[in-house]
Amino acid sequence: MRSNVVLWWVLAVFFAVVAAAYTIWNIVAHPDLPPVNRVEWVGTVALTFTMFMFAMVAIYLQRTHQAQGGELPEDILTADVDDGDPELGEFSPWSWWPIVLAGSAAIFLVGMAVGQFLLPIGVAIFGIASWGGSTSTTGATSPAEFFLYVRGPLDRSRGPSRCLGTPPRSGPAEVAVRRHAPVGGRSWSPTLTDSG
Repeated sequence: MRSNVVLWWVLAVFFAVVAAAYTIWNIVAHPDLPPVNRVEWVGTVALTFTMFMFAMVAIYLQRTHQAQGGELPEDILTADVDDGDPELGEFSPWSWWPIVLAGSAAIFLVGMAVGQFLLPIGVAIFGIASWGGSTSTTGATSPAEFFLYVRGPLDRSRGPSRCLGTPPRSGPAEVAVRRHAPVGGRSWSPTLTDSG
């Protein structure tokens, strides 16, 4: 965050210098006009407020950096990329319903800008996608079951997993044979799923 603070302060100083140069240049370029009209006010005010915006962000980041009491991973030279990787949450990689939800939000927002007749259409699609869509394929009755990763026979919520990385349940003879078979360069050992 320290590097961000420095960057924002450099930009604030840059726009302060540009605003001053712009104002002085206009005063020098128009000596025949009255003093009030020599300054081109739109550009001067825009550049000055741009400088204030950068300074405001720099002050906020500087105070936040002082309040957090430690360094962020991007400020430490020996940090790994993974150190600054935040938890983004869980997303359903095979579900099409988030696209439908985003489409319903887009229709709603377009309705706010273009015509209000689209607002109830966006709300209806959102309602169908967030509640009714979950019951259409699996018979789920709550939105909690809406974002399941896998539907059908590979659904983890309905029993033992048959997905990649987890061996299927098998009898003791099959476990004894597979116990010493190399998997990925290592010998595989039975887990709780082998109690079958």
